[in-house]
Amino acid sequence: MPKDQLARVTSSELKERVVSCAIPRLPGNVDAQGTAIIQIQIDKDGNVQCARALSGHPIVRRAALDAAKKWSFEPLKVEGNPKPYSSLLSLVVHWNVHEMEKQCPKEKRRAPNQALLTTR
Repeated sequence: MPKDQLARVTSSELKERVVSCAIPRLPGNVDAQGTAIIQIQIDKDGNVQCARALSGHPIVRRAALDAAKKWSFEPLKVEGNPKPYSSLLSLVVHWNVHEMEKQCPKEKRRAPNQALLTTR
């Protein structure tokens, strides 16, 4: 989508718009940690349409990118109409799952390849 048709929201505004999220998962027995910056485009329904890793170690970037593609957000309305938008998403990738869980609240978390988890 041409950039002139996308609204921009700040990273902090984007975090407030999270509907569901996924925790980055490192492959196999990889003992890595770091932060990746992901540029995302969100369609008018709040789904990630396009994601691109801008920074981070390649292993960290892949884990963050795979997770970011599963996130969904509240639609952005401009003058009452839904509009696609873009932003930057900073994701921490860590061998300690508890550290990564902090960025994705349990009530909004998706299991890998699963629908939104619900809490009872």
